[in-house]
Amino acid sequence: MKDTVIPSYRGNMFLSGNSPGEPIVTINKTSLDYIKEFAKQDTSKERGGVLVGTIEKLNKTFKVAVLGAIEGKFTDASSVSLKFTHKTWNYIHEVKDQEYPTLKIVGWFHTHPGLGVFLSHHDLFIHQNFFNEPWQVALVVDPLHDNKVGLFYWEKNSIIEAGTKKEQGISGGEEYVGTRGSKMNSIKAPVSPYLLRAFLLGFLTCALLLLGFQVCLMKWEKNKSAQPSSQSREIEKRTTITGLKQFFKTLRERKDNIKPTREHNKEER
Repeated sequence: MKDTVIPSYRGNMFLSGNSPGEPIVTINKTSLDYIKEFAKQDTSKERGGVLVGTIEKLNKTFKVAVLGAIEGKFTDASSVSLKFTHKTWNYIHEVKDQEYPTLKIVGWFHTHPGLGVFLSHHDLFIHQNFFNEPWQVALVVDPLHDNKVGLFYWEKNSIIEAGTKKEQGISGGEEYVGTRGSKMNSIKAPVSPYLLRAFLLGFLTCALLLLGFQVCLMKWEKNKSAQPSSQSREIEKRTTITGLKQFFKTLRERKDNIKPTREHNKEER
C-alpha cells in the first residue's frame, strides 16, 4: 500500500488564502507532485482519491494542511465521471487507519482529462454528500492542460473556486439543492444511481403486488359468480321437492287405476 500513500513533506505550497475570507489551504510539494503524476498515468477516464491532513479553526475560517493523499481504488469511472464505490471507501479507510491514523480526511481530489478545472454536476453531488464538512476541500487536476490545478472550498452553503471567488454550479436558471439544505445556484442535483435503482425496484414490486391482487380478485369474483346464491338454492330445493311430490302422486294414481282393472278381470273369470 506504500505506493498509494504520499508521505508528509515540509515544503508546503499555498492553494488558497490569498483573498479575504478564503480558508488557508496548503499542500506539501510531494503530495502535489504525486497527484499530478497520478493524474497523467491514465487520461482515458477520471481518477481520484482523498486528501488527508490537519485542521485548525481560525477566527472566521479554517487553516487546512494537506499532508498526504490516498488513491481511490475500485472506482466506477468514465471519461466524464467518477464514483466512489463501497470497495473504494473500504480501501481508503483501511489505508488511512494504517498509514495516517492521526490525520483527518480533509477533502478529495480527482482528474478532468481535457475538460478543464471545474466541478461538474456529479462532482458537486459528491462534494455535497460525502465531503460536506465546512473545512473539506476539492482539488481538480487536468493532466491534458499542463496539469492545471484548481481548489474548491465551502463558503457558508456554497462551493467557491479559490482565487477566483467563482461560485460553482452556475449554468442557467435552475437550482441545486444539496444535503446541507442550501440552494447552490443554478443546477439540479443529479439523481443518485442507487436511489434511482431503489425507486425502480420499489415501483416494480408495487406493480407486481397490485397485479397479483387484481388476479386474485378476478378469480374470487369468477368463483363467486359460479356458485348459486342462497335464493337460487332455495328455489332449486323447492322445485326438487315439488317434483318429488308430483312423482309420488303420479305413482299413487297409477296404483289406483291398476287395482280396479284387476278386480274387473277377476269378475270376468
